[in-house]
Amino acid sequence: MLICSLCLTVYLTAQESGKEQQTIVQCSIGFSKHIKHHLDGFSIDITGVKAIGKKWYIQYGGGFQQYWGADTKFDDFINALDGQTLGIQALAPLRLQTAGIQLQAGVGRNISRNLSVGMNVLGRYQGTSVPQSYIVVDVSPPMGAGFQIIDPGYRIDSSPDQQLTVGANCYLHYAPWQEKWWLPGFKFIWQYDLKKNTLVSTHVNWAIKF
Repeated sequence: MLICSLCLTVYLTAQESGKEQQTIVQCSIGFSKHIKHHLDGFSIDITGVKAIGKKWYIQYGGGFQQYWGADTKFDDFINALDGQTLGIQALAPLRLQTAGIQLQAGVGRNISRNLSVGMNVLGRYQGTSVPQSYIVVDVSPPMGAGFQIIDPGYRIDSSPDQQLTVGANCYLHYAPWQEKWWLPGFKFIWQYDLKKNTLVSTHVNWAIKF
């Protein structure tokens, strides 16, 4: 499951008094971790901002996340049931993935020339292959009358669902260089939604002036 989504917005920011506002396209991409599902991946954000004062601005945009990894919940399930005694063996780790796309809007504040903070409310759609739980089942083949061989196995007890939820995120943006036409920097993001998805991301950020 791989969803690729990019949305392009225009970033307007206030300059010093007496100067015109500049148009900027900002994009950030980097490493992200899905805390709830114990998966690693990447995320992309594209954000637009409009100044509402010397320090404050409003922001709007969208984002996309993709995560991969082994199912640690299955390992916990096997260990809790004493898999060796039951004869349950995992021949290979279960590979899972989660992807999400979202729209967001909020406010931010410039702390200094190079540092800013902000917060967004968001609507998010997520699809995942991470199961809710497992259950032990008898997978022994039919042996005929008078024979009974129990061959324990497992199956997904509760299938994953697609989720539409709302949440919020906050970020710290540091841009140590002020170039003439572009603003390289770093962004650190923490996000949470009502489906208990917690995402932590570290981005490299570009803001190109026009």
